[in-house]
Amino acid sequence: MRIALVTTIFPCLSQTFVLNQITGLLDLGHDVHIFALSAQNEKCHPDVIKYNLLGRTTYLKNFPIPKGKRISKAFRWIAQNACYHPRSIINGLNPLGGWKSAIDLTRLFYTISFLDKGPYDIVHCHFGGMGRLLSAIISSIPHKVFVTSFYGYDVTRRSQISTGVYKRLIKRGDFFLPLSRTMENKLIKLGFPEERIICHQIGIQPSKFEFFERIHSNGRPIHLLTIARLVEKKGVEYGLKAIAKILQGNGVEIRYRIAGDGPLREELEILTWRLGISKYVEFLGWKEQSEMVKLFQTSDIFMLPSITASDGDQEGTPVALMEAQAMGLPVLSTLHSGIPEIVRHGKSGYLVPERNAEALAERLEHLITHPQEWPLLGQEGRRIIMAHHDVSKLNRLLVEIYQRWEH
Repeated sequence: MRIALVTTIFPCLSQTFVLNQITGLLDLGHDVHIFALSAQNEKCHPDVIKYNLLGRTTYLKNFPIPKGKRISKAFRWIAQNACYHPRSIINGLNPLGGWKSAIDLTRLFYTISFLDKGPYDIVHCHFGGMGRLLSAIISSIPHKVFVTSFYGYDVTRRSQISTGVYKRLIKRGDFFLPLSRTMENKLIKLGFPEERIICHQIGIQPSKFEFFERIHSNGRPIHLLTIARLVEKKGVEYGLKAIAKILQGNGVEIRYRIAGDGPLREELEILTWRLGISKYVEFLGWKEQSEMVKLFQTSDIFMLPSITASDGDQEGTPVALMEAQAMGLPVLSTLHSGIPEIVRHGKSGYLVPERNAEALAERLEHLITHPQEWPLLGQEGRRIIMAHHDVSKLNRLLVEIYQRWEH
């Protein structure tokens, strides 16, 4: 199959679920073309180089900025292609699809990007916002199936789900892929037809995350790890407050490493200083996958205290929690969004209410003082990931879903 995979940012270190799907589809013999709005200027995942994915990527905003050059390029393309794509040209210039995008030729240039590479069997958008964007031009793109995956903020953040924002996508999309049952219910409440919703979970490559049992040696510090973008919904401030409570209480020696970056980093570093725990906490910044694996290997417990942000933003099913469980780490997280679907409370880790540093501290202290539980929690976590979140199995299932709708 020829597949157009459309996303916001590519490559992007924090979106390994998109990368794993692309490489998995390529491994299965499909021809994948990537369309993105922009690239992330960070470290690059090695699979981007291995699969030459930048050579398969088209950036949708890559058109002339000066108005004169834009108009000139547009009319040259129209003159050359009017007899081949008349409907696409009319749709791209039709003000009924939006005056602004018609006048500044944005919609026409987006359409041109796809026509130059198409036709496609599948046009697959990642994130509801990209599905909404493509729904304006999808009738101009030769394709068989139009599908959108949803991941969290695109069905929870208030600015994303105002009344009728997905009306056109609902009408023009063939089917929709939420990554959890929780998110599936949210889509139904937003007006998406239940018969066209298929819950399709995201996964990881377990072979890249080697399992081993965690055994604590007396006399050494407990190594606690969080891997997350430093944004409100990750709830890192509550993790820091829980650490402070434990350190004030029983004298347990803890080393807490936080891998990731984001707009809240400085605020969180200041909070760490105010709590008096700076010497126990280390902010590591962004890490490549190989570096993250080493962090998992040298940690005892993984913590991700996710919350619903003030603007309604929520998690989907965090990949870092899957990776930690795959490597045998006991995990501590929250009763938030799709997290209870990937972490079994009392089986592979513990879940506490959101925004509750007291509950986090209580469960973390329990894990610290009961290291005999670590191996059993780790074994169950690995079993869950192997059974339900092996990306190779999920990619084969995705192809079956494509084929079912294609016919």
